[in-house]
Amino acid sequence: MIGDEEGRSRRSNAASCSWKDRLPLILSSVVYFILLLSMAILGTGYLNFRTIYGLWFISYLLFLFSIFGSDIIKKIERMDPIKLYVGIFLITLIIHLPFLFGEPMMSQDIFRLERRGELLLDGGFPYEDFNVNKPPLYIWLVGLVSLPFGPHHLPFRVAFSIANSFVPVVMLMIHRRYRDLKVNGTSGSRLPVLTWMGGAIAYATCPIVIIETGIAGHFDVVVVIATLLSFYFLVEKRAFFSGLMLGTGFAMKLYPMFIAPVFFLSLERWKDRVQLFIGFFTIPLISSIPILIRDPGLLLEYLQYQFGDWYVGFSIMSLLEGLLSFLSLDPSHSGSIMTALLAGGILIIIVRGLLGNIDRRDQGIEMFLLLILSIMGISLSSAIIFGGSNDVAWIVFGTFALFVSVGFQISAVYIFIHQRKGSSPLFNGFSIRKMFTSAIDVENVPLISSIILVLLIAASVQFHPWYIAWVLPFSLASGNPRWTWPVLLLLGSVQMNYYPPWELGGV
Repeated sequence: MIGDEEGRSRRSNAASCSWKDRLPLILSSVVYFILLLSMAILGTGYLNFRTIYGLWFISYLLFLFSIFGSDIIKKIERMDPIKLYVGIFLITLIIHLPFLFGEPMMSQDIFRLERRGELLLDGGFPYEDFNVNKPPLYIWLVGLVSLPFGPHHLPFRVAFSIANSFVPVVMLMIHRRYRDLKVNGTSGSRLPVLTWMGGAIAYATCPIVIIETGIAGHFDVVVVIATLLSFYFLVEKRAFFSGLMLGTGFAMKLYPMFIAPVFFLSLERWKDRVQLFIGFFTIPLISSIPILIRDPGLLLEYLQYQFGDWYVGFSIMSLLEGLLSFLSLDPSHSGSIMTALLAGGILIIIVRGLLGNIDRRDQGIEMFLLLILSIMGISLSSAIIFGGSNDVAWIVFGTFALFVSVGFQISAVYIFIHQRKGSSPLFNGFSIRKMFTSAIDVENVPLISSIILVLLIAASVQFHPWYIAWVLPFSLASGNPRWTWPVLLLLGSVQMNYYPPWELGGV
């Protein structure tokens, strides 16, 4: 009897400890969902958006630290894979649902989708009867959604929300095929170290992509799925299918082209590299066939439009143009300068990856560029809020949002500096022969790819917050806390500040 009482006492104490241990997770989850609903219901005005989003993003960070500090992760790890995939898909989709009941906002892209869908259904031909600033598969995707449901913003937002809910599923698939991912730069770190499983949870609940998909209806998440599937097949050593998926993303948006060399050089055999190369161009070629049959010159017009100076705003390039003008130099050289910096930066990162240096060196330059983007967002918001406004609400709530953003920036810089473990020479063990005989370690592909995408965003002729979706999955799963957490903090600050009032319903 005494033994039974002692056993019951131990079980009771264990249950009590477990409940106490989970209390931070329970509280942070409740706050997270309350603010999520508040954002969906009340976050349409400029000041409401900035204030509620800031609080929601803080609750999101607290939720992540709570869940990664609990025993829930171990239980998730032991779950049946199918149940886990279905569960995270449904949770991610449920998180999107409150935003689908409201009207779209945050950019005009969703209305361009509607218009292009209408023109397609009316018999218009892309690139000939109406302008399209994206590759051919994008327009066929627009037609695929428009045909059964009509060219209305809601079907697009629902379709892309469903697509976004598959992203963490693919990340978990990678996790199960890539369990032995070595974690870089974590010695002595008290920060949660995210690999593919932690990254999947962080992505599924991330306010950044939920807003850009559920409210704004951006299709970038479809490209993200293709890119992640490409990495999945890369891990599986199925080079052709890896290239096929990466090329599918490239056939909708150009950014996968910039990380294609990393995928290519992570393969050791030239036979596999050739297969990836063939797979990469298969879907872009097939999706272009109707255009080529109609008029091959239409694709040339599209490319000229895509790479031309068709829009410049909210970008580092626009700052460079202003600087050149101030120095009485030709501002048109800004494009050439940014192109050279981008190409040089990508080359340096790839060479470091080939030499095995990428996991031992700080990403200081990339962090600096991210910091500039986030400071530019604060500058834009400050100019809007304090530009002669006498409205007390604008000043009070706007100041709160700016302080939150500055807090994100200070925290990001602190984490980055605090987690430094020293740096190796820029090209340790460099030799031309080694460049051609080495391969990038597959485990470093996520980190290298996310760094390249940050450089691409910073060097782009334009910047929009939904580009953040390109970077998130790979940076969240990089296994490097001095990269993951600063990137998340700075990009959260960027999204909160970059949208002007006229895209968020005014006050």
